[in-house]
Amino acid sequence: SKLKTFDEHYITTGLKHGAFYRPLEAWLVHIRAWIL
Repeated sequence: SKLKTFDEHYITTGLKHGAFYRPLEAWLVHIRAWIL
């Protein structure tokens, strides 16, 4: 693999997998940082 490093991000919403059914700021901030 060419992957040298990675970052892990954790969110706490109390919704378990349901956190990703809606665009919540808790995870969108990490997606935006990754894309931009």
